[in-house]
Amino acid sequence: MNQLEKAVIDGAKTAQKDYGDMTEGWWLSHGPESFIEHTIAIKVRKQGFWVYPEASPKKIMEERNDRPKGRPPRNLGQRFDLVVWDKSDDNIRAIFEIKKAWNITSLRGDRKKIATFLNRNEYVKSGYLLAYTEAKGGRRAETLSNRLAYWAEGLNCALVGTHIDAQGDGESGWAIGLLRLL
Repeated sequence: MNQLEKAVIDGAKTAQKDYGDMTEGWWLSHGPESFIEHTIAIKVRKQGFWVYPEASPKKIMEERNDRPKGRPPRNLGQRFDLVVWDKSDDNIRAIFEIKKAWNITSLRGDRKKIATFLNRNEYVKSGYLLAYTEAKGGRRAETLSNRLAYWAEGLNCALVGTHIDAQGDGESGWAIGLLRLL
């Protein structure tokens, strides 16, 4: 795991802890996605990266004085959850989509959105999905681990970082998986 990936996982763990502390034990899955998004952005910035929450493809292209080749893509108004820029040039180190997920279906659209932008723009180095999820029952640790591995394989991604808290509240456990698009 590289420094950026570690910062993202650490930020997600911090978000879970902070959300639980401020809500007297509720899990991050009960809160808005923006909470985890901004907590990760702060952690990534503290590691020395430039990070922009909610950056649209249109804004990225404007910042680079770039024009779309051929017909402009229809999704220029969509936003990526986090965009991390290289400090030394106008390139993008990584694009992140963050998703509370119970199944692979909810991750496919975000993967496609990132892949489409990666394929059209050589200045984007990598794309990631950060999924957070929960499971109940006595085999929740195995369920969470298997779920993250299945998602990585099914989405053609590398599972580059995880954190699984199978103890959770005693009945449920939670997990975070960072998937890098291949």
